[in-house]
Amino acid sequence: MTQNLEIKNRWTGEVLFTCEIPEGMESGMIARHVAEAAIAADANLRDADLRGADLSGANLRGADLRGADLSGANLRGANLRGANLRGANLRDADLYGANLRDADLYGANLSGADLYGAKAAPLVVYGLRWDVVISGAGEMRIGCQEHSIEAWKEFNDERISSMDSNALDFWNQHKTMLLNMCDSYVHPVEESTT
Repeated sequence: MTQNLEIKNRWTGEVLFTCEIPEGMESGMIARHVAEAAIAADANLRDADLRGADLSGANLRGADLRGADLSGANLRGANLRGANLRGANLRDADLYGANLRDADLYGANLSGADLYGAKAAPLVVYGLRWDVVISGAGEMRIGCQEHSIEAWKEFNDERISSMDSNALDFWNQHKTMLLNMCDSYVHPVEESTT
């Protein structure tokens, strides 16, 4: 018996793409198959509802997923190179080992996302008062202020205020989110024992 799976718009419920599922396909592979087929067909996946989808290892290179709901999705090892994820909801998504090189994450919600191993390129956060760049090597730049993550964690209000007249308000509003992103993205380099 042939089965079809639909990807719908998260807001309107409109069907964005329909795909036939090959008979006997493992259930854990279905979402990945449908997403890859949609991208191959150049389907419009803007605002797609992909909540909780298992897209581990999927080739989503160059996908237009603007505004998509990928909250809780498994994107472990997925190729998101050059993907447009502007405004996407990636809350609690598993991006462990994902390729995010050249991905557009402007305005994306990465709260609680697991970014471990997704270090192909610095993590760049746009859309705040100042752009934020988090390197996999333990540095964070906010605007023109670049310091180690550890230094950012230790800065007191006086030190933050000395950076800019609006810095303390910015830091109080975004500190928790930014440091959580750092903790997920930056990991110590393991020394090899030979």
